[in-house]
Amino acid sequence: MKPVAILIAAVLMMLPPASAGSEPPDRWRYLERPETIQGHALPAGTRVALDGAGNLDICFLGRDTELEGHLCRGQGHNYMTGFHPGGRLRLCWLRNPETIGGVPCRRATFLNDAFGPSVGVAFHPDGSLAGCKLDRDFTVQGRELKSGVRIEFDRNGSLK
Repeated sequence: MKPVAILIAAVLMMLPPASAGSEPPDRWRYLERPETIQGHALPAGTRVALDGAGNLDICFLGRDTELEGHLCRGQGHNYMTGFHPGGRLRLCWLRNPETIGGVPCRRATFLNDAFGPSVGVAFHPDGSLAGCKLDRDFTVQGRELKSGVRIEFDRNGSLK
């Protein structure tokens, strides 16, 4: 069964990206050279999608890039990075394990994401952690959780 799951995951990764919103991105741009968009220094080789209002919506980073203090995976079409309409980071795939808001979040690899819950790290518009896959066993708000479990927080920081 595992080879079938790997094949399905590989096919899904080749599909065209979808916008985080209900409408597809208004347009795509390829950055020939580094460019700063909505305060984010994006490397050359990044594919950027803007929403209908011209805000940064999603991108595929040309290389691993630090955004808002988080080293996000890049390298072409493998990892999508998302942004809230105000420009803050909404979703990224960590290059290395990272503690965010005191929570140990797992790094992104194909295998970490293909088997089990998503390893993408989500952020609320204020920059606080909205969700991640735990990198190690951890106690959150009195609940003991195992490594590899995906946790989500509401806007008030309460565990869902």
